[in-house]
Amino acid sequence: MELEHPSTPKTPLARLTDWILVLGALYSLYLVLHPFTPLARAEIPILDIVQLQRSTHVLFLLLGGYLVSFYLPRKRTLGAWVFFLFTLIPLYHFLFPGIPGVELPWEAKAAGLLYWAVAALPALLPGLKRPADLLAVLLALFPTLYQLRYFEELVYRAVLPAPWDMAMSFGLIMLVLGLVYRLLGPVMPVLVLFFFSYNLHADLFPGAFKGTKQGIDLLLGKTFNETEAGIYGLITGVSAKYLVYFTLLSGMIGALGLGKVVANLALALVGKHPATPGRVTGLASVFMGMFSGSGAADTQFVAALTKRGISGASTPTPIPTPRPTTRAGSTLGTRSSPAKGEGSSATAPKPASP
Repeated sequence: MELEHPSTPKTPLARLTDWILVLGALYSLYLVLHPFTPLARAEIPILDIVQLQRSTHVLFLLLGGYLVSFYLPRKRTLGAWVFFLFTLIPLYHFLFPGIPGVELPWEAKAAGLLYWAVAALPALLPGLKRPADLLAVLLALFPTLYQLRYFEELVYRAVLPAPWDMAMSFGLIMLVLGLVYRLLGPVMPVLVLFFFSYNLHADLFPGAFKGTKQGIDLLLGKTFNETEAGIYGLITGVSAKYLVYFTLLSGMIGALGLGKVVANLALALVGKHPATPGRVTGLASVFMGMFSGSGAADTQFVAALTKRGISGASTPTPIPTPRPTTRAGSTLGTRSSPAKGEGSSATAPKPASP
C-alpha cells in the first residue's frame, strides 16, 4: 500500500524540474540557519528581507509546481467550468475598474489578460495545458523580480497601488489559483474566488451577508504589497521557514517506503475486526502527525496509503426487512401498492384454519 510514483522520462526539462525542487527545498531549509552563518553579514536581500524571502519561496513553489504539472494529465470537468466562470469576475474588474482615478495602461491590462489566459484557459481547453504550464514558469519570474526592484516603495502603496502593482498582483493571484487547480482540483480555488468576488459585490448580498464592497485596486494592493496578510503574509512566512521541514520529512518517509511500516504497525495494534480499516486509518494519521506538521500532507499521504485496504474490505450484507406475517386470530391486514390511476386498497387476511 505505497504511494504510486509516476515514472518521468529523464529529459532536460525533467532534470531542470528536479534541480528547481531541490534548490527550493534547500533555500527554505537555509533560511532558518542564515542568521548564524557568515552570509548574514553580506546583506543579501532575498535572504534578509522578510518580504523578499516570502516572494522567493512563492516563486519556487510556482516554478516547481508548474513544471510538475507539465507531466500530469487533466481533463475538462464540471468543476473546470465553475473555476473558469469565477475567474471572469476579477478579470472584468481588472480590465474595467470603474473606480475614479484608477486607470490602467493597455500594457498592464494586456499583461493581466495573459496571466489569466495561462491560468484559466487550460481548464476548458486541456490541449493548451502543456504550453501554458511552460509559459507560466516564465511569467512567474516577473512578480518576484518586481518585488525585488520596488519592495521598499510597495510597502507604502498597499492602499493606493500603482497600475503595474495591480498588474503584478493580479498575475500572481491567477498563477497561484491556476496551479492549485491543476494539482488539487477546483474546490479550493473556487472558494478563494468566491470570497474574492464577495468583496467586490458585498453590497448585493441580502440580510446579514450584506457588506461594503471594496475596489479591485484595494484588494490587489493589499494582497500583493502587505507583509501581514495577502500572498506574502504570515502564513507564507511559516510555510517558508517551518512547514517545509515537515513536508520534506513526510516526502522522505514515502520515498523510503516507511509508509508500509506505519500501516503495519497500526494494523498490529488494532487486530482483526470489521472496523479494522477505519481504525488503521485513524492510527496511521496519529503516527504521521507525530513527525509531520502539515495537515494537508498527512491527509493526502494517509488516504493514498489506506485507500486500497478500505476499498477491498468486505462490508456485511444488509439484512432484508421481514414482510408482515399474520397469526391466528390476528386482524392485521397487509396494504398493497396502489396501482397506476387507482387508490390504495387493503386486503383482509385469510381466516386462520382451525
